Amino acid sequence: MTEAVSVVIPTRNGRAHLERCLPTLLASSAAALEVVVVDNGSTDGTPDWLREHHPEVRVLPMGCNRGFGRALAEGVSAARHPYVAFLNDDTVVERDWLEPLLRALRSDPSVAAACSTLRLLERPDVVNARGGGFSRYGFGYDLELMVAWDQPPAAGASSEPVDVLFPTAAAMLMRKADFVAAGGFDPAFFMYNEDVDLGWRLWLAGRRVLWCPDSVVRHLRGGSSTGNTLRDRMGARHCVRSLLKNYHPENAARALVGLARYWIRHRQYGRLLDVVAWNLLHLPGTLWRRLQVQWRRARTDGELFRRGLIDEAAFPPPHPEAPQADPARDGASWVESPTLLPGHDSAAGRLGPGWYAPEWMEDRPARMTAGLARAFLRASPGQRYRLVATLRRARRGDDVFPREVCLRANGARASATLAADGWRGLAVETTADAAGLVHVEIEAPVWVGHHALGNTDFRRLGVAVGALTLQPKAPARVLPHPLVSVLVPTHNRLPILMESLAALEAQTWPEIEAIVVDDGSGDGTWAWLERRAAAGGRLALRVLRQENQGPGAARNRGLREARGDLVLLLGDDVLPEPGCVEAHVRRHQRLGEPCAVIGFVDWDRSRMRVTPLLEYVNLNGEQFGFGQIADGGDAPFTCFYTSNISLPRDVLAESPFDPTFATAAWEDIELGYRLSRRGLRIVHERSASARHFHPMDLARFYRRQRHVGAAVKPLLALHRHAEARLLPPAPAPLRRAPSLGPLLEAALPLLNLLDRRGMALPPRVYHAMLTWAFHRGFRLRRRLHG
Repeated sequence: MTEAVSVVIPTRNGRAHLERCLPTLLASSAAALEVVVVDNGSTDGTPDWLREHHPEVRVLPMGCNRGFGRALAEGVSAARHPYVAFLNDDTVVERDWLEPLLRALRSDPSVAAACSTLRLLERPDVVNARGGGFSRYGFGYDLELMVAWDQPPAAGASSEPVDVLFPTAAAMLMRKADFVAAGGFDPAFFMYNEDVDLGWRLWLAGRRVLWCPDSVVRHLRGGSSTGNTLRDRMGARHCVRSLLKNYHPENAARALVGLARYWIRHRQYGRLLDVVAWNLLHLPGTLWRRLQVQWRRARTDGELFRRGLIDEAAFPPPHPEAPQADPARDGASWVESPTLLPGHDSAAGRLGPGWYAPEWMEDRPARMTAGLARAFLRASPGQRYRLVATLRRARRGDDVFPREVCLRANGARASATLAADGWRGLAVETTADAAGLVHVEIEAPVWVGHHALGNTDFRRLGVAVGALTLQPKAPARVLPHPLVSVLVPTHNRLPILMESLAALEAQTWPEIEAIVVDDGSGDGTWAWLERRAAAGGRLALRVLRQENQGPGAARNRGLREARGDLVLLLGDDVLPEPGCVEAHVRRHQRLGEPCAVIGFVDWDRSRMRVTPLLEYVNLNGEQFGFGQIADGGDAPFTCFYTSNISLPRDVLAESPFDPTFATAAWEDIELGYRLSRRGLRIVHERSASARHFHPMDLARFYRRQRHVGAAVKPLLALHRHAEARLLPPAPAPLRRAPSLGPLLEAALPLLNLLDRRGMALPPRVYHAMLTWAFHRGFRLRRRLHG
């Protein structure tokens, strides 16, 4: 390569990123390379570090943060070479990344910009972007985000550059003269949407933008970002300015009306007002820029639509979920389970790239693939299995395309053509590797439902997957008479604890040991337990004592002493029915694989008043929600209730409950989340029933929800992936009118009275009140503790 290139890198407090970026950039194959780092007011010593460790790099200090686009514009002005490459500070380049970009610009004078293929830095098996796409409402997005790296591109498997609407500015190349002639990045854009707007203007001016498959750069997506809220707000502002500048008037009007209707329909009044105010403030500059764009226009909007550069979709289509599975890092911790159900929580931690979010498909939850999808199961090392994938076509009516599906597992391969409707099993014989892992690939040609069926589904879909199941050649070993360790932590609840132990003594399953851990009780519990253990009897009872440390620590203490094949975690105020333990055992035996079995817990109706609120929370609400779990069906990790749940002892570590949780809130759900990420299923067994004696009214439950909301922050700090599942969105009425929350709270005494008298309120009222309490507790905790 003989052309001289200036590489402009904007940064703000990005020293940690530059420590990775610059060595690979300076070692790349460019013969004449000038590196210009534009510092946007860093406070972490980045300029001084650059001068000391990379004196060959030019540093342009901006003095303050003037935004991404302006930093790049300053870098272009200072660049000495005719070609200018833009690079994010959170990228790592491959050695020959520049050559394909230069070839693309040299091959055709009409090509104004070329961009690299972006791979995720921490997950190089996943695509970050293959150029930039664009929706008809003006939103840019990364093409093929989160698909498997080795999945053929939508444009077809080729090393030839492909037309895209905009070049992703994380790694792109332009001629300096072309950048200046196009007016550069819009100076009104502080950050976000700069590259989208520039690419659109280049196409309107008769130029081209290319994505180069052979130019590869790894990108830490979000590494330099400041968060979704800022991105969404600025993206919406800048989107509207681009529409006003670049579209023909009739298309701009349609898009603006569509956006306004969308924000109003979704009650995003604040977003609408912010966008209108910002664009009114910048309207004179927008109109002046529009005159310039339209004066240079050489292509119509219709041509961009026909080329597919502007999508028919109003908004960016959903992309596959970010993969969480990493067999090299996590494989040894996965449960040896022969079943993977993609639509359930227990699968999420073992899914690689290529899966869309779960959705209900006629009779079961499942996931769609994005053409090529990967998943992992852990089994016995070296053992032979028959892997069965339960598959179906994407949608009813998807019979215009053949669905030739290929299933691969550890080198073995099978394929079949799916029928138009219904689930079908596709099987392949395979062997688990030395670590016990089975690497599964499902590949199918992709299609877009919108094109075939005229719907609004713009995803690139492969096939639906309902289950992956390993069937061993040798029959699985089933424990005929497993010992069950029943673990009960207690604190100052002696009267009901006595009844709970009496209920355990009446169990029909004979192989039981009961372990009771006194968590620092002060009501005589320990003395009574010592006498009860010394007296002997039908129930094998062991008792332990500790200072008050919370139920999680008490369970850890008891688990270290447990000898059972199965562990049943029971609350001290929960009275198991005589067949409860046996029902747990029978379900485990029928399943024949490691699972958690959640038993049904009802209120102790013979001795406590069950108000309409208590009925609601037990079946549909915030306490248990048993009415939403099918008998024998899989439950989400949020149902890992330690009031009545059993699982194999060897699935649990020495101290599975996190000591961060010192009270009875979230310590069980947190463990359930970790176990589900390891592949443990949670299965409901209704006949494993128990009665819960815990008198409660609406006012007390409201206070409990505030406590639960306040206690959730440690869990979110540990597991950000779980936030969407754990933070219930505020009900629509409260989002529209936040003042309704305090009114509901003020009405609490009246509502409590009505509830105590058995007057049922609409479920949405209970939901609104308890969700408000949860969010209030969460916000209060955040204000107090940050």
